[in-house]
Amino acid sequence: TGNNDIGGALTLTAGKGPRIGGHLYLSAGQGTDAQSDSDGGSVFISSGFGVKKSSGDISLSTPNCPAGSTGVSGDISLTTGGTTYGTSGSIQLKTGDGNSGVGGDIVLKVGSGLTGKGGQVSIEAGTTSDALNPAALGGDISLRGGNSSSENGGTLYFVSGSSSSKVGGNLDLNAGTGKIIMKSATVDVTTTTFSVTGNTAITGTLDVANDFAVNTDKFKVIAASGDTSIA
Repeated sequence: TGNNDIGGALTLTAGKGPRIGGHLYLSAGQGTDAQSDSDGGSVFISSGFGVKKSSGDISLSTPNCPAGSTGVSGDISLTTGGTTYGTSGSIQLKTGDGNSGVGGDIVLKVGSGLTGKGGQVSIEAGTTSDALNPAALGGDISLRGGNSSSENGGTLYFVSGSSSSKVGGNLDLNAGTGKIIMKSATVDVTTTTFSVTGNTAITGTLDVANDFAVNTDKFKVIAASGDTSIA
């Protein structure tokens, strides 16, 4: 407890070393009773509560490498343990509700590369290898915009990168041997060139604003006149 405006700080620092600095371990206790359902202790990290205003921040970061060094900056790893029969632990990233304000953001951003390639973001659901279990399905990935009770729901944006000297990046939807299913009241596709290879099934009306051409010169409907030419 601080007597002035700021409470006292607590600093845990490992020792210095000529080659490798000392490690810092924070570990909860082990449940040792093998005859009962004893669990290991939990580790709780919480910032301070602000009585009148903001709560404190929690920051996890690794330092930069020294200038001119060929080393890499340290990793930050969040990993849950594996299990034999039960379900492994989850990792949850969740911001609090804004009751009279705005809910907090979650930002996943990779660093830029000055002379090399920028870092990648990889999101992959779990795989399964039980060939005899019909319920052993691969994990799903769900991306969903927010709901609204009075206005429009949130938009889901997929935007590839731009380039100042060459073409922008591609947007690749690859379902393998599965299907790509699009369900919506209206599907608008605005692009310079839209190519479809393979069989395409459309139920309902297909509206085309400009010319509709099949193999360019084989079958063509002229948008301005409605004239149809068949080679």
